[in-house]
Amino acid sequence: MNKDIEFIRAIKPVFKSEMYDKISSREKLIAYTMYFLEKNNIPMLFNYICIATYKLFPDRFYFGDFKEFPHIEMLNRTILHLRPKERNYATGSVRSNYKLTELGYQIALEVEEELSGKKNINKSKITAIDSVKKTSDSELKKIIQNKLFKNWEDTGKISEFDIWNYFEVTPYSRTGFIKNQIDELKMTAKKIKSDKKIITFLNELESTFKILI
Repeated sequence: MNKDIEFIRAIKPVFKSEMYDKISSREKLIAYTMYFLEKNNIPMLFNYICIATYKLFPDRFYFGDFKEFPHIEMLNRTILHLRPKERNYATGSVRSNYKLTELGYQIALEVEEELSGKKNINKSKITAIDSVKKTSDSELKKIIQNKLFKNWEDTGKISEFDIWNYFEVTPYSRTGFIKNQIDELKMTAKKIKSDKKIITFLNELESTFKILI
């Protein structure tokens, strides 16, 4: 049997879910997984990354009602976000090995510290690394370019499905995380003096989400 596959089969979820639930994005968790694989001399192949990530962080990457299976579509989508033109955490593709960028390494090391309990996570303090690649302004631009906003513009309504899909969560899970994200988006919109349409949308997003939970 391939020793790399055997290594991945043997991975255990050593972190408590409440520890990794505090990590701000799935992309950061996958960057950590890639770092973990590299440290153990395992090639960063797409399949290896997907399964290793699920085994390390099962409560963030399971498939709907079937918690014993990984959500490959979600994993694939998140890995795509690591590309240089987006988060710039990694290079590579499904057809070739992935490789962490310098930024990806730094993010992985931050996650390692957070998971070990050596670093307190304070959402009001954004690291210098994050401020380069993930500013609040860019997150606001991201949501108004998403179909969540565009569908609201067209119909005047916010779909429950669009909310779960935008925040990439299983329905009715991680509600605290979504609430924090909406709060941050509203604060950013006010700070940069966004137009009234965006402010209205975010207020309605918040109201719709409160009804769901």
